[in-house]
Amino acid sequence: MNSPSISVVIPACDRPELLSRCLARLHLGVEALERGLCEVIVSDDSQEGDVRLCLEGAFPWVRYVKGPRKGPAANRNCGARFSRAEWIIFLDDDCVPDVGLLQAYYAAFKEYSETQAFEGVIYSERPQRSLHEGCPINEKGGCFWSCNIAFKRDFFNQIGGFDERFPYPAYEDMDLHYRVRALGVEIRFVQGARVMHPWKQLTVWKRFKQQRISSQIYLDKHPEEKKKHGSDLIMKIALMRLLKVTLPGSIQFRGRGFLPALAFDVLDLFFGLGLFLKGVFRFERF
Repeated sequence: MNSPSISVVIPACDRPELLSRCLARLHLGVEALERGLCEVIVSDDSQEGDVRLCLEGAFPWVRYVKGPRKGPAANRNCGARFSRAEWIIFLDDDCVPDVGLLQAYYAAFKEYSETQAFEGVIYSERPQRSLHEGCPINEKGGCFWSCNIAFKRDFFNQIGGFDERFPYPAYEDMDLHYRVRALGVEIRFVQGARVMHPWKQLTVWKRFKQQRISSQIYLDKHPEEKKKHGSDLIMKIALMRLLKVTLPGSIQFRGRGFLPALAFDVLDLFFGLGLFLKGVFRFERF
């Protein structure tokens, strides 16, 4: 049997219902391609066995692998190691791919065969309703968020994949994006490769902790980025977000999500101030 041209790698973690929705839509795209052209790999970091049972019952055409339980970066790498294809597409288990996503990527792979990395569209299912929810929208490219990107497999392996030192879904794709751009490699935007990402409720402390621990890992790895992501910029961004997003949003959304958004802005302001004052807040305390 010939190896497939495309591997779709989906990291999963305790969300079998959302994964089922993703795979049901993805299957339509797989069927639209020539038989055997695409394989789908789910790397599972779940604590329970619900994801595996879901796949065995409803999606026997999906290859299941057990994840390392070290965070999404390590889980994506785990799935990629089982790829047999020339190209790897990364999606997330809570996203819903458009039916034409695989065909759009496949056409781009053929037309731009020398390109090593691609990204697709990420859009929301509805307008925002609260300050207490977020969605990584990417409609024009340049973000390279990991719920809809693709690589030539050899290149992905060459650069070492995702850095597994990132334990949370934060900054691991920014780091990968930085490393790709540092090599002078073009990232091509594929307008027809679209996924819908649902809005998520944002837990203030969890979000703050994950963002700041991950940002420190990023800056330790890329100290030259401190001018863009250092303490003074953290404070500036937090203040601008408070003035231009949180306060106006409290009116736009009639107070919905105002207190959590305000709490996050204040935490970021104090955190940036703490770094600026040489370690009032230290990561070891988290």
